[in-house]
Amino acid sequence: SGSRKKRALPLAIPLLVKGAMLVIGAGVAAYSSHQFYKTMEAQRAEKKRMVERWRYHEQQAQKRHQAAQQARAKAVARAKLQAAARAKA
Repeated sequence: SGSRKKRALPLAIPLLVKGAMLVIGAGVAAYSSHQFYKTMEAQRAEKKRMVERWRYHEQQAQKRHQAAQQARAKAVARAKLQAAARAKA
C-alpha cells in the first residue's frame, strides 16, 4: 500500500496548489473590493463635507449681502431725511 500513496501524492499536489490559489485569489479579490469600497465611501463622505461647507459659506455670504443691502437702504433713507431737513431750514 506504500507504493499507491507515492503515486497519489503527485496527483494531489496540483489540486492542492489550485485550491490554495483559489482561496488566495478569493481572499485578494474580497480584500481589494473591500478597500475599493472603503475609498469610495471616504470620497463620498469627503464630497458631502465639501458640499455642506460650501452651502454654509454660501449662506453666510447671502446674510452678509442682505445686511449690506439693508445698511445701504438705511444710509439712503437717512441721507434723504437730512436733505429734506436742510431744504426746510
